[in-house]
Amino acid sequence: MAVETPVPEGKIRKVSFWGWPEESLSWTFPGMENKMMKVNVYTRASKVRLYLNDSLVGEKETNELYKASFRVPYQAGKLTAVEVNENGKGDSVILETTGEPVALRLTADKTKMKAHGQDLSYVLIELVDKKGNIISHNDRKIQISHKGTGKIIGSGNASPTDMASFGSLQPMLFKGRAMVIVRSGYEPGEMKLTVSAGGVQPATIALKTK
Repeated sequence: MAVETPVPEGKIRKVSFWGWPEESLSWTFPGMENKMMKVNVYTRASKVRLYLNDSLVGEKETNELYKASFRVPYQAGKLTAVEVNENGKGDSVILETTGEPVALRLTADKTKMKAHGQDLSYVLIELVDKKGNIISHNDRKIQISHKGTGKIIGSGNASPTDMASFGSLQPMLFKGRAMVIVRSGYEPGEMKLTVSAGGVQPATIALKTK
């Protein structure tokens, strides 16, 4: 399930033959209260039901692209899509309005590296609310630092318009996320990787080299 990003007032959305509208895996759109949003649900099920704050919005059949679209007036809360099949209700997916950003969260694909100077750890950086939901609409600059063995060799955020260097230790978040890449050293030890940003709790993760 994804929500088409609203078009700013005075602008129009023009999608080329090979393009597609920008979509967001979010149900957080401050300032858009009661304005119509287009919600697209993708599934192999023949039908889909959509609920907003546990009230039924509607039920639709999926098309040849395995897609069902709904027009929904935006209200903060919980958006739920439920598959409908011959056995009744199937799988479901939820998008929930997030709260205020309170902290950064770090998740490494691995926390133990080999001490040959070529092992890499990819550390995902996420801006989250008090429930751990990712804040995708409140991006900000972050600061990356480390102590101990190993080296930071790159950072980025996947934004198609951000021209900052991949070597920057102060990248911007993009849709609430960024990534930093760490390379192991040649000696056993530990790196403490810390990421901070204005107005939220910093985060630290330990990466060991053996």
